[in-house]
Amino acid sequence: MASLYLQPPLIPPNGHDDFIAQNHTVKATLSARSHGLAVYESYDVLPQPPGSTRKEGSIYFAQWGPVPTSRRKFITDTYVIWDALRKQVDALDSKKKPATVLPICYANCQIYTDTLRKHIIASESRLQALQKAASSPNPPDPRHIPELERDMTVLGVAYTSLTLLTIIFVPSHGAYNAVVGRELLHWHSSNFLATLEEEGTNLLKIANPWLAPTFWTFIKSCTLRLLFRPATHFLRTLSTSHSHPATREISALLVTALNGMPNSEDYDREADYFDAHRQWKTGLHRLQRAVSKHATGPRYEGKSELEELVALVGGDARVLVSLCNACGMGWRDAICVYGIWIQPSMTRTNLPNVVAEIIEEMPVDTTSLEDQLHAALFAADIVSAARLANDIDVWLVAHMVDILEALPLPEGPVLTNLRLHFLMDYGEHLMADPSNWRVAASYLLQSGQQGFQMANEILISIPFRMNNVEAEEPIAQAVVPVSSKDKKKKPAPLADLDELIAFCSQHGLQDTVRSICRVASNRLTSLRLYGKAVEYCGKTSDVRALNRVIGSLSNEYLLHGATEFVLLVDKIPRRFMYTEGIVDNSFDLFTERLKWLVTYAEFHYAISRGERTQAMVSSLVMMLEPQGPLAPIGWWGLILVDIGDFLEKGDVKPISEDLTLALIRLEEVTTRSKFGVSDEYLWALIRRYGMKGPVEALARLERVRFTLVLCAAKTMGGDAGGKGNIVQEKWMHEADTNASMR
Repeated sequence: MASLYLQPPLIPPNGHDDFIAQNHTVKATLSARSHGLAVYESYDVLPQPPGSTRKEGSIYFAQWGPVPTSRRKFITDTYVIWDALRKQVDALDSKKKPATVLPICYANCQIYTDTLRKHIIASESRLQALQKAASSPNPPDPRHIPELERDMTVLGVAYTSLTLLTIIFVPSHGAYNAVVGRELLHWHSSNFLATLEEEGTNLLKIANPWLAPTFWTFIKSCTLRLLFRPATHFLRTLSTSHSHPATREISALLVTALNGMPNSEDYDREADYFDAHRQWKTGLHRLQRAVSKHATGPRYEGKSELEELVALVGGDARVLVSLCNACGMGWRDAICVYGIWIQPSMTRTNLPNVVAEIIEEMPVDTTSLEDQLHAALFAADIVSAARLANDIDVWLVAHMVDILEALPLPEGPVLTNLRLHFLMDYGEHLMADPSNWRVAASYLLQSGQQGFQMANEILISIPFRMNNVEAEEPIAQAVVPVSSKDKKKKPAPLADLDELIAFCSQHGLQDTVRSICRVASNRLTSLRLYGKAVEYCGKTSDVRALNRVIGSLSNEYLLHGATEFVLLVDKIPRRFMYTEGIVDNSFDLFTERLKWLVTYAEFHYAISRGERTQAMVSSLVMMLEPQGPLAPIGWWGLILVDIGDFLEKGDVKPISEDLTLALIRLEEVTTRSKFGVSDEYLWALIRRYGMKGPVEALARLERVRFTLVLCAAKTMGGDAGGKGNIVQEKWMHEADTNASMR
């Protein structure tokens, strides 16, 4: 992008000095995802002068190298072809590749050219519709017509170039040493020859057509292009109706020679074609003797023209060039008919020498990139062809070089480097349209280490929507029935994200998948969708990300209480919470990390249902032992309080092992908290109950100690001393008194 012009102007005419004097400047910000640029006026680069005020300004959005909107379908269609070709080539055995790659490349080249032709036809129809609509009351955007015209021009050049590349480098029969004259002539006739129908029709209306000024030009053009039927028709008329005997004789013999000329496509074996052509050439002696016989006689009608045609039939290269010039043909025409008239045995390996000989006499138009590209392809100059194709269109050069690199050519190492370079250029070009991220990333991933890194950066930066994901998992809300009709219309909540992850997984980008899933997990966690967050952590077995989710989910209990905490934990998929009945053991580590959280939620769920059992006490105590679902030490104080509150009623009799471990953990928590690490052991307890500090938390734990000791006494001594209610009330009163004194 050399220049950028802002409309309306950011700085008015002759206002540059005032703009600078006001301490203003211009800034630009590049888009991380596309070839976008935001330009705006800045007021805070330097300290503002006294009395200056800030004001709102315009932001100008610009883009360089945009992808035409008319190209989107073409890009995706050809991407499918390219991807299939790459997979087929990569799957080939290296030993068998030279023999099997040609048919694969030829088949894909045919699909490429068919796709190009269809899109050219579709573009022509669309252009006609736009031109017709331009005069309507609601005309289309005037920029669409020139954009479409440019696109059609590029697609046309791509079509002619790819079809020529296929003929020269990817022969359908797989033989590079086979004759190529007829194939080149068919290519030229299909793409460049102007019709001669009007001229022939006009000549048919004349009684003596040879008197028309265009007669001999028409005969020469038809003969050069192997259009023998119209040429022999008028030559036969000349041989029967002309008054001069020499003209009649030579015309009649020329008709016989042209009708008897062998066609290489009529023979299964080239040796048979060469034998037939040799015999045909031998039979031309009568025609050549007739020309020699009348050469010294009086001048007759069409003498010079008939002599040129006889020389062409005899294979005179100098006459070929002069005839092409006289008929308004160019160097491309001469090359394509050279293998018919001058060197019938011309093969693809002979083409560079023939091209050099023709171009020396008939120079290529240096102002036409298409002509120069075709000349480079004829001459098998791959490097020049790639450079010229890049000047025409990045799509063309990327796919041309991709095809050539797959072939067993001597320029293989050079083509490999060219392919990596131009595929990366094309992938980067596609990022001008962010909707092409899948296609762009696929090309970049095939363009070496640098392209691989660029693709990773692009994929990680792609935003993904979470459509209606908030409504998918309501918290403590009434369930509203949804009809099947409405459900079909509802978009998948995480379709973009799942598609992105599937694409990365398909291409083996596990580190990228891990980064994307980590971002998704963080976003889902911020939305309190912990079940989904755990699920995306599980896609890459990311334990670090899971720990962050567990930390946020456990905070839900501290902030919102047990009811919402239980509902949120219940959203975690079962395969991550339990191992029983789960065949896949790949989530065992996740299950281990989640076990204390699930156990804690199950305890509060049982409390909400009015259950009170000894097993519930054991489940809490298990979270305090190393062999169990060990809870973070910051939660030990809170869990001990839950145990004490549960046992205060005295209706549940715990087992001695649970009481012993609870007392051991209680002693550890209180002792270490008193020695300055209370934040490490008591933070959850303090936050859950809104306590003022460690002193209040330790007093609460003393109450737990009395409860545990009393339960231990009951367990060891039965009901000695009565039911113990008076003693229990006395100890509880003393604990509360001590807490207030502290």
